[in-house]
Amino acid sequence: CSSDLECEHPKQVAKDPEPTKKETREIIMFSSKSCPPCKRWWDVEREAFERRGYTVAVCYDHQYPRTPTFAITDGSKSIEIVGYMTPDQLAKELAK
Repeated sequence: CSSDLECEHPKQVAKDPEPTKKETREIIMFSSKSCPPCKRWWDVEREAFERRGYTVAVCYDHQYPRTPTFAITDGSKSIEIVGYMTPDQLAKELAK
């Protein structure tokens, strides 16, 4: 258009910001009912992971031969760790 009077110009409308998705942070401990390290982890370490934003669950019905085995999702990363796990150990594994 040669003149603002001859044609309409679409107005720029500000878009709402995209909703932010909270990254998934989840730990599933595969355990057996007779696993002392599993019980100790649940009683001692679980709370430290929850404070760091992880959702923590335990599963007794599984096919893992060794317990505890942990399935961890942290954002786009998914890993498994076999054996007792501390927050420092998880951080090292996620950094690889």
